[in-house]
Amino acid sequence: PIGLRGPSGFGKSAILGLIAQTPPWNGNYASDGCHDGMDIESLVGTNWPSPTPERLTVWRDGQLTSMARSGGIYHMEEVANAPSEMLSRLHQIMDEGDMRYLSLPESEESRVVIHPDFRFVASWNPPAKGYQSTRLTAPVMHRWGAIIDMDKPIANERLLLKEYVDDDTANRIMRFAKDVRDKGSVTLSTRDIKLLAQVISAGFDPIAASEISLQPKYEDAQ
Repeated sequence: PIGLRGPSGFGKSAILGLIAQTPPWNGNYASDGCHDGMDIESLVGTNWPSPTPERLTVWRDGQLTSMARSGGIYHMEEVANAPSEMLSRLHQIMDEGDMRYLSLPESEESRVVIHPDFRFVASWNPPAKGYQSTRLTAPVMHRWGAIIDMDKPIANERLLLKEYVDDDTANRIMRFAKDVRDKGSVTLSTRDIKLLAQVISAGFDPIAASEISLQPKYEDAQ
């Protein structure tokens, strides 16, 4: 199990999507974003009305269960915001060897044998730096095979900006982003500065563009 810890918009999901295109996964990839009110049925599965009279219901796998069976990559985004019931099930998924399985008390199967090619990857924002993300519990933290801190964007941001603005404006945006990131209270994402460049390319001057595309997002930051 791999944890990716880093700010939103730095490329965590993008890099996983690229890895999932390589063998042995060949595009067998799914992800879910966690939040307080989420229903774990979308992850593990649920009983549906049966289309045949022989049974009242049939079991349909959720995305996590489907990937565990088929040997895909499953990405749980914002795992720190997952319901406690879901976090407790991660303990078995993240264990090693014969201890590793997916608990399915809702189904007749009760537990799913995990395919050897299955990879469980979760990502979360670091606490502070403008994020309200909670900290993961010790039992979950201790089960990671690796935790990778993605504290730098994976994209060539300057090259990306040049698709929308001239060289001088791209350089000014990059200097601005570096200044803001160095202060530490706000982490501007690649997505943020790309949107800023797009607003500028639509005809707004850089100051006005930053006031409408960035400032409202970070009103609490100094």
